[in-house]
Amino acid sequence: MKRVILFSTLTCLLAGTAWAANDAAAEARAAAAIGNYREAADLYLAAARDARADLATDYKLRAAEALLSAKAPEEVEAVLRRLPPSSLNSTRAQLAGLLKAQARFAQGDAAGALQALPSSVDSAIAATALALRADALFATGDSLAGTTARVLREQVIIEADRNANRDALWRNLQTAPLPPVLPNSTEPLVRGWIELARLARSNAGAEELNAWLGRNYRHPAAERLSSLGAAGHPAKGRLADLVSASLKEPADAAGANPAAETIGTPANASSAEGGIALLLPLSGKLAVAAQAIRLGAIAAMNHSGPNAPILQIHDTGAGLPAVLAAALASDAKGLIGPLVKEQVQALAALAPSLPVLALNYPDQATPANIVPFGLAPEDEARSAAADAARSGLRGALLLSLEGDWGDRAAAAFRAAFTQAGGAVVAEGKLKPNLNDYGPALKPLLGISAAESRNHELAALGINAELEAQPRSDVDVIFLALRGRQARLVVPALKFLNGGNLAIYGLAAASDSGLTELANVRICDAPWRQDKTELAPLHETLLAVNPKGADTQRLFALGYDAYMLALKQQSDAGLGSGRVADGLTGTLMLEGGEVHRHLACLQGRPVSSEESDASAAASSAHTQPKETFMAPATASTSAAPAAAHKASNPVPTLSGKPAKPAPPVKP
Repeated sequence: MKRVILFSTLTCLLAGTAWAANDAAAEARAAAAIGNYREAADLYLAAARDARADLATDYKLRAAEALLSAKAPEEVEAVLRRLPPSSLNSTRAQLAGLLKAQARFAQGDAAGALQALPSSVDSAIAATALALRADALFATGDSLAGTTARVLREQVIIEADRNANRDALWRNLQTAPLPPVLPNSTEPLVRGWIELARLARSNAGAEELNAWLGRNYRHPAAERLSSLGAAGHPAKGRLADLVSASLKEPADAAGANPAAETIGTPANASSAEGGIALLLPLSGKLAVAAQAIRLGAIAAMNHSGPNAPILQIHDTGAGLPAVLAAALASDAKGLIGPLVKEQVQALAALAPSLPVLALNYPDQATPANIVPFGLAPEDEARSAAADAARSGLRGALLLSLEGDWGDRAAAAFRAAFTQAGGAVVAEGKLKPNLNDYGPALKPLLGISAAESRNHELAALGINAELEAQPRSDVDVIFLALRGRQARLVVPALKFLNGGNLAIYGLAAASDSGLTELANVRICDAPWRQDKTELAPLHETLLAVNPKGADTQRLFALGYDAYMLALKQQSDAGLGSGRVADGLTGTLMLEGGEVHRHLACLQGRPVSSEESDASAAASSAHTQPKETFMAPATASTSAAPAAAHKASNPVPTLSGKPAKPAPPVKP
C-alpha cells in the first residue's frame, strides 16, 4: 500500500508547535527533505529528549513517521508506546493510532491495522485513514467493506485525486474474493463496482455489459466504457483492461502519463512533443526538494532562449515503468532524474535508450548513457581537502557525524587529503544529540593528555597549571557535521584553544546561523556563495529562487541539470574532464559521473529568513571553458503549480453533506 500521510500533514495538524526552537528538530526536517529518513528519526528522538512533554510527543510522532518512510515499521510501536498519555490530545491520539495502523499493515498484519485505526479521525487525515482501511479490509478478504471505504473516500478528496482512488479500488477488486450475494442495503455505487468486477472475471460479453451499463449509467466507469467501445466489442477477457482504461484521463488512455506536466512559456516556442523529460517525486516526502529542482530546471529552460528543448515534467509517484513509457510516448529526447538513489538503479534496469542525467549516485555502476549528478557531500569534502592541501596544510583532524552521511564525507576527505600529500592524524565521531561536545573534542585535540600531565605534576607537589594546548602535529580540522553540531562544536574548539587551527566544513554546517562561522571555510555551491559574478542572475531569478538554504542548492541543481542535459544530447556530448562552471560548482565528468569542484570560502551564517525557509535543503573559479551562469532572456514566467486542498464538508456515504466538521469513521 502506498502511504499518503505526509510530513506536511503532520506539520499542518501540529501547527503552533515551536519546531524551530529545537535545532535537532530542524536538522531532522532537513534530513527528511532529502530522503534521509533513518537519520531524521534519530534526530527527532534526540529532540524529544530535550523538549517539554507536548513538544516531545510531536517529535516522537515525527520520528515514527520517519521510521515508516525508512521501511522500519517494526520500530514504530516502540516509539509510540513511549508517548505520555497526558500529552495525547485528540489530534495527537488520532495520529498515533494511524501511524500504528500503518506500521502493522506494512508488516503484513491487516487485522492488526484495522484494530489500531482510530474510531474517528479529523478531516485532515480522513483520506489517509480511509485508504488504509480499504486496503486492510481487502487484505482480510472483506471486499464489500473495502469497496465501501474507497467509495466513501471520494467524498473527502479533491476531484483530481478521484481517478487514482478508483484505480486503486479496481486493482483490489481484480484479486479479492467477491461476495456471492450483496445485501439489499448495499449502496448503488458499491454494488456497481462489485457487479462490474464479477462481469470482468466471468469474461462477460456485450449483452451482459450493456445490461450493467443500463443499470449503472451514472457510474464513474460507465461513460468512458461506452466511449471506449466496450459494449460493441465483446472480446473475451478484455473487460478488466477496458475498465482500467476507463478510470484514466482520455490522454492517459492513449498512452500519456496523467501525472505528467508539460512546461512551456511564451519565451519558448518548442513543441510539447520531444524535449527533455524531468522525472521527480512531486508528491510524497520529497515533494519540497523536487519542487525546488523543478523550478531550477524551468529557469534554465527559460534562460536558454526560445528554441530550447521544452521540459516534460513527470511525477515518479506514478511508478518508473509508467513514467518512462509516458516520456517515450511523448518522444522525449533525454531524461533528467530520478532523484532517489534506488530509483536510479531501477531505471538502469529498465535499460532506457535515451541519454539520462540521473540526480543521484547509485551504489552500483550504470550504463554509459546514464550519467549520475547530484549534491553529494563527498564533492564538498574532496574540495575541502584540495583547498587545505593547496594552502600548505599537512596534518588534519577529522570530526564526523555518526551515520552514513558523515561516514561518506569523512571517507572522501581522508582519501583526497592523503592523495594530496597530507595525513589524517586522528579521527572522531559525534553523536547527533549531544548538547556539549567538549568531552568528545578533548581527546581528539590532545587536551586530555595535557590535563593528565598537569595532574601528574600536581601529584608530585608541583602546581604548574600549564595551559592545555592542542596537539602540535595538526594544522587543520575538517568537520563533516550538519548545522546543529557545527553550532556547538565551533565555539567549543575556540574555548579549547583549537580556534587557531584552520577549520573546514560542509555546506550543511553553514545553515546553523552561527556567527562564529567567519572562522570556518565552507565548501558550498556558488549559487549560495558568489556575490559578484552571479549577482545579475540572482536578481533575474529573485521571484523563483527559493528562500531556504537547502532549497536554493536544489534549485541550482535543477538549473545545472537542464544545462547538462542539453550538452549530453549534443553531438559532442559531455566529454571527459571539465564540463562547465555551473551554479552548483565547477562541473567535471570523472569516471562516468559528474562531480562538483567547489570553492571553499569564509562561511557566513544563514539569515533568519533562509533558516526558516529551509523546511525541507566572490567565486574562486578560474576562467571557465563554458559557463551556465549568463541568462539568455529575462523571462521567469514559469511558477510552481498551485496547491489544492479539499474544502468540502465531510460527507456521508450517500454523498450528501453531513453537519459541519463531524469526525470521519475510517
